Amino acid sequence: MGSKIKTRVLDCECIDSIYQSLADITGIPLEGLNSFLSSFDIEAYYHSHPDCPLTGDDLMFEIIRDRYREPYPIDFTSWFHLTRASASNKFEEGILTLNEGIDSIWEFLFFLLKGEFNKEHWVDFRKKVETDMENYAAVMYRFKMKTPYANGPFATLIKELAFRTEETTYHDYLKAPEIVEDICVCFKETHGKDLLTKFIQNTKSCIVKFRVTGGKPNLIGTPLLYLYNTLHSRRMSPSCNRCFTGDGSRIPHESILKVEFLD
Repeated sequence: MGSKIKTRVLDCECIDSIYQSLADITGIPLEGLNSFLSSFDIEAYYHSHPDCPLTGDDLMFEIIRDRYREPYPIDFTSWFHLTRASASNKFEEGILTLNEGIDSIWEFLFFLLKGEFNKEHWVDFRKKVETDMENYAAVMYRFKMKTPYANGPFATLIKELAFRTEETTYHDYLKAPEIVEDICVCFKETHGKDLLTKFIQNTKSCIVKFRVTGGKPNLIGTPLLYLYNTLHSRRMSPSCNRCFTGDGSRIPHESILKVEFLD
């Protein structure tokens, strides 16, 4: 009987899992990957190829493919959904889209006011945010609600970069989801109350790890660049990470591998 084909999973939860994933997907031994990452000089490459249009992640993918071989297909990819939620949230319905979860968000924020605000006025406030309030946060709220690709759910490929948003310039979802910040900014500008602090005080940062089938081959360029920058003590950049966009389809509960509350 032939040997069983190993399942190739791209899992960027930690340094070790990234190395093992890349070794399985590229067929390059761990010591070979480390040797390549240690010896390659990305600045020298760009200096000698001034017209190279590739970002760092795509460049790393192309270099690996040209020097070694075409990567094996990716069977599964692990992603990390970053949010802030009540510690009682078990994500039993999966990871919801924005449209699916928005009523619960409004209800939770109203609950946090604990009688400080009239329900009728709250309903009126929501209506204004969703129709004709003109500040930037309200405009962004309506854009997210009406635009399919902005409806999520979203996730990040490399877990550790959830804590380095100043370098990657990504939104800090562990502080608060964007839609929550939009509502809270509108509320503060309209009624002068700091609802965002209440939200942060009553929730916990949360990372939900889930797995989807497949993955584009060039995905491996992202963790390759992340490892390269780590080895050479280089600052991270947006090219060191990759985002998952659910395009309006929820992540089912059975695809969730782990729910981790951080604080």
